Amino acid sequence: MAIIPPPTSQKADVRPISFMLVDPTSPQIVSQATTITLAIRPEDLTRTDPSRLTVQQTLGGAYMDNFGAGVASIVINGHTGWHRSQEGTQTPDGMDRWLALRAQVFDNWHSRKQNAIKAGRDPDQVQLIFADKLDNIACVVATASLTLRRNKARPLLFQYQINMIVLDDVINPVNNSATPQLIANSPSDLQKAAVSSSKISIARLQSFASSMVGSLPPIVSKLAAGGAVFTATAATLYNHINNAIADNAGTVPSLLSLGRLSAATGASFFQTVAAIVPDTFGKAFAMQVAGEFSNMLCLLSTGAYSQQIFFEDYSALYGASNCSSTNGGAPPSVYALNDSNPFLDVVPTTPLPPATVSTASLQSMQAISTNDPVLSPFTVDQLGGYLNSINQGFSVAAV
Repeated sequence: MAIIPPPTSQKADVRPISFMLVDPTSPQIVSQATTITLAIRPEDLTRTDPSRLTVQQTLGGAYMDNFGAGVASIVINGHTGWHRSQEGTQTPDGMDRWLALRAQVFDNWHSRKQNAIKAGRDPDQVQLIFADKLDNIACVVATASLTLRRNKARPLLFQYQINMIVLDDVINPVNNSATPQLIANSPSDLQKAAVSSSKISIARLQSFASSMVGSLPPIVSKLAAGGAVFTATAATLYNHINNAIADNAGTVPSLLSLGRLSAATGASFFQTVAAIVPDTFGKAFAMQVAGEFSNMLCLLSTGAYSQQIFFEDYSALYGASNCSSTNGGAPPSVYALNDSNPFLDVVPTTPLPPATVSTASLQSMQAISTNDPVLSPFTVDQLGGYLNSINQGFSVAAV
């Protein structure tokens, strides 16, 4: 007869839940890592691991954008008990255990981070580690909220709820060195990937512009030539944006909004053309162009193309206040005896933007980009009128 062993015990002393607070930033702290173990297991524990998914409903079906795993969260509910573990001794009771838990996961965690900031050290080195041996969870967390509940049905119990955000499922030893550590620049990597993808779309848009007149059928012949001009102009604009990013130029923010508008206009325009064109080849060609404009719209709308804003330092203009320059303050302004406007000497000359767009062209772009090509598509004459207005007022200097 086979003997089935009993299941693994889930008692708190066998499968404990602990909070460890690690703080290597202050050498005055005797114990750089303090641990508190819950004497009573929580009554409820919930861990949520979300996925960053977005489902797009389209006329031909649906597709899903999957951006990977999201930020996990953990919620525990429980109480710290009532009596002491051994009667007549000085072991903590329920109130003492609640005060120790609050100090560990909330008070000390916040205060030690602030102390690290005041000392000029990295506050991220102060880590709160949640370890659950029963559910095989060990992660670095941040206390989003700590709630104390008292209820007349359980008047002797300190009931709590702790909401935690999972910062990292991989626990790495913290660096106790004061020397700054170099890390990979993730936004720069994302930006390089976005620019690489945009270069492919730009090359395809230029190729589509050169073959557009012969690829679209006669029913939209009024739109083919104008569409080719607009596509080539937009592709040149996207090249200017990439060049400005590579040179870290200040014209990027002004170009991005026009780039997004032109990409939205091109996507909506050629989606409408695809709805008008009867033959399969013409539909496929128009949707290919619309797809490249849609890719550019997505790239230009993400944070990969966002640039850090730099502000000019004009402190030299103002100089010292009264006699502070003789008492360790700033020196007098070098422009103190200058009768001319000093801002003309320190403000750099803003170069002319490589792209210009008239008010009528801007309004026509907005009309096309906000139109629904499925529910209320424009006619060929309407599209042609808007397109002529766009091309007359939309120009980009050659790269």
